Amino acid sequence: MRIAHTADWHLSFRSGDRFTPGGINQREADVARTFTTMVDQLIGLAPDVVVAAGDLFDRVNPGNPAIVHAFGQVSRLRAALPSTIVVLIAGNHDAPKSSGGGCILPLFASLGAHVVDRGAERLRFGELSILAVPDVPGIVRPALEPDPSARYNLLLLHGEVEGMPRAGGRAKDEIAIGMAGWDYIALGHYHIATEIAPNCWYSGSIDFTSSNPWEEIATPKGFIVRDLATGAHEFHPLPAARPVIDLPRLDVTGMTPEECNAAIAGTVEASAIDDAIVRLVVVGTGAHRKDLDWKMIREFRRRAMAFTFDFRVEAVVGPLSVALHDSNIKRETLEALVARKFAVRDLTPGVEREAFAALGMEYLTQATERQPDEPRSVEHVPVADTEHRKAS
Repeated sequence: MRIAHTADWHLSFRSGDRFTPGGINQREADVARTFTTMVDQLIGLAPDVVVAAGDLFDRVNPGNPAIVHAFGQVSRLRAALPSTIVVLIAGNHDAPKSSGGGCILPLFASLGAHVVDRGAERLRFGELSILAVPDVPGIVRPALEPDPSARYNLLLLHGEVEGMPRAGGRAKDEIAIGMAGWDYIALGHYHIATEIAPNCWYSGSIDFTSSNPWEEIATPKGFIVRDLATGAHEFHPLPAARPVIDLPRLDVTGMTPEECNAAIAGTVEASAIDDAIVRLVVVGTGAHRKDLDWKMIREFRRRAMAFTFDFRVEAVVGPLSVALHDSNIKRETLEALVARKFAVRDLTPGVEREAFAALGMEYLTQATERQPDEPRSVEHVPVADTEHRKAS
């Protein structure tokens, strides 16, 4: 019995200010195209079961284009593979923040998909038992134990489990899972394909839909096919909708302003940045920041799909200077400090933390990159259209 394990589609994800000729955010269109490619591959593989481990949409109320596209692709999958079982569960991005809100996922039940979006359910399909555990507010998770009467047992769960890589220590609601007895555990929420145990995996997201894609670029995006009878396991990569490039970190300390700007130009021009998602981290002094060639940087932004220019002043003064530079002490950047504060700040009810944090980071980027003689102007980015997401 072959199981296709997918997760974190994040359909309706939006980023940046570029749009298709039809008026769709370009990154939303990119992710939709990746989803179509995944469906093409699934049809070709013809697994017995397709499971999607949550965060199928990027927000609770996706736009009509994303809904129509998703419905069309799932319909195409069901028509091509009528005997394949399809199980979808809600993730934290799919689930309404209050019990009175609605979820779009039940729409797919009309296509014959099995949707679990309100509480944990155990589904039985002949010899296969699936314990489906969505990530919804107020959920009481059952004992995560296999069904002893079933030949095959699969746990389908969205959330942070013990052993998931993360920054800042373990999560308060980290989920403990006993691995014994499960033929396979299909997880969603973490965007990098990751083995927790030989029978327990995060499949990762299908595209770069987090606020920090740079730590994801070493691992391909895709989905997993697992044979429950033999234990055979194969990761199927999906081609990136567009390049994601983290340029070599540039230290301009000791350079003249002219040398600094020339080094930036040389580093950027050495890569094909046109229509790509790009980041350049530059470490220097306040004097370097003052003399940056912002006209050149704006041109890079025009050429790239998204160009993140991350200038860091990491000067240390006083008696600790030598110790910090000669030790393994890790200094926190302004960006890291702000991100950490956003993670714990009390918010007005109804404000989504990830959208709020993404908007704040956008304002911070614009503020730190403004030339000293530039007028203060911050482009408004609607909270509903901003993104976080790398679960971590």
